[in-house]
Amino acid sequence: MNYKDFRGFRDSTPEEPLISLKGFLTRALFVEFTSSSDFEPIYTMKSHTVVKDGKEYPSAYQVYMNSVDEYDAAMKLVGSMAHWKTLTECEWFMRGGAPGIPLGLESWRDAMKQRDASAAKEALLAAQADGNVAASKYLHEQSTKIKSPVKKKKDSTPSLPAESSVVQLMQKRNL
Repeated sequence: MNYKDFRGFRDSTPEEPLISLKGFLTRALFVEFTSSSDFEPIYTMKSHTVVKDGKEYPSAYQVYMNSVDEYDAAMKLVGSMAHWKTLTECEWFMRGGAPGIPLGLESWRDAMKQRDASAAKEALLAAQADGNVAASKYLHEQSTKIKSPVKKKKDSTPSLPAESSVVQLMQKRNL
């Protein structure tokens, strides 16, 4: 499957096949949860395409990672942000950990950030190779940047003098 060209529900209105009497489909969308579902699953939560009973299920993870951003992935996978919000309210979808689902959306988001940072660095390296001085300077600054230790905040509550200091002060004032 070519995930770069995957359009899914991006160009259509999928409400009918993705809604049950109870509302937006969540678990029923994924082959890992279909043992007693009345709905034909569409995706797998695994990081690769799954073939089950002769049918191919595209990886929701791969759709996500080959999308421009999370909005684009949501449109491809379920066709609306309202449906996407419903999915993000499911702990199994966010965290993974269910049988056969090692990673969830939280991990996918981290992977997308890493992907974007890598693409940005690749573009900077290409610009540097073309003689772009600003790109060279930025890359140099990033590679030599020393992260400063986290400074502790000063306690805003005034400190009380030590007991011996209080005693000494009282003795000076003859109290």
